[in-house]
Amino acid sequence: MNSGKCVCATCLEDQALQDFARERGAVRQCDYCNRIPETAGVVPLADLTLFMRKAIAAEWCHPDETNSFSSAAEGYMAPIFDAYEVFEEIGFEVANPALMEDIVAAFAGQPWCQRNWEMLSPSRRCMDGWGSFQYFVKHKRRYSFWYAQDFDDDDFARFFYANYLPPSKLLDEIASVVNHAALVKSVAAGTIVWRLRLHSRSKVPAVPEEFTSPPIDHAKQPNRMSPAGVPMFYGADEFDTALRELVDPNQSDPDTNGKAFSGLQFRNMIPVNLLDLSSVPSPPSYFSPGDQFRRHLLIFLPKFASDLAQPITRDERQHIEYVPTQVFTEFVRHIMKGPGGAPIHGIRYRSSRDGKPCCVIFATQAECLAPRGPFDFTTQILEFVPGSLKTIEIP
Repeated sequence: MNSGKCVCATCLEDQALQDFARERGAVRQCDYCNRIPETAGVVPLADLTLFMRKAIAAEWCHPDETNSFSSAAEGYMAPIFDAYEVFEEIGFEVANPALMEDIVAAFAGQPWCQRNWEMLSPSRRCMDGWGSFQYFVKHKRRYSFWYAQDFDDDDFARFFYANYLPPSKLLDEIASVVNHAALVKSVAAGTIVWRLRLHSRSKVPAVPEEFTSPPIDHAKQPNRMSPAGVPMFYGADEFDTALRELVDPNQSDPDTNGKAFSGLQFRNMIPVNLLDLSSVPSPPSYFSPGDQFRRHLLIFLPKFASDLAQPITRDERQHIEYVPTQVFTEFVRHIMKGPGGAPIHGIRYRSSRDGKPCCVIFATQAECLAPRGPFDFTTQILEFVPGSLKTIEIP
């Protein structure tokens, strides 16, 4: 590597590295794009790689700095990486191949290993724990996993990592992650959501009861977040999103031919607290000072949110792939708390069909309708918006 080279903020691409270049750089020519920016932002590559090394050193080091050497094994027990592999692991790259080669060269010439090689990173701990939990509740202990031993005989990872996360501890861990990321948010009263239903063209639903959460004896369809027999209110911010949640626009469905979809708007009558997985922030740069733990949390949460939003098959059969998210939803509804111990009324997520916001609100049919007399003490959570009925016919 030519240590005298300079690089501009534009070539770096990573936000934290761009900030470093703009704060420490000058107006000069970049040796990688050959441009001279109008404002300061070109920094010596040696200064940049020193800044990068400080961030990388928080999680990576020479194996000799760890306790991983074993004379019995005649080598290191920790997995060893070269410089290229380290950058693959942390997910760093730049488009300019010459720049990438020079950055890697600054870290070459020594073996690398994870500083805490006996421990899973926070993001990997949650991801592996979620994977183990999914398998466990689908195929081993669905209703009593809370009381399972910390480890299961099939979870071999427990022998290798001191902080392995067993299925029985997974939900509490996710609650901690969610609260740390401040994802439980209050939604003001009067916020509008659409709810749709399919019907024959000749029988357009005329009353709100036909759009609310179904009564218990009609809650036959298992959903991603609710099992059959447990009614919940599913809605979307936009009519078209609610429609796409019901029917895949990329596939023909003979069950919808010649029928119609009608939608009705509902609004919440009281402020509700929603676990908002629809707007999980992007992870900060690997090189953002002091953000390592937050970065790991925000690596895990989008994957988790994606699993919760997967589309369902509407064939009135039980689907065990729904069980983990149904269990999690029940945990959110009955056990997990928001800031200050506040109850959580639902989950907001992105549609797997168009990426726009949807929600599930923990409301029964009675909680979607006005009280039915002086002795009906049900708290009404949602109310329909008069005049909002919209119908479209399917060719």
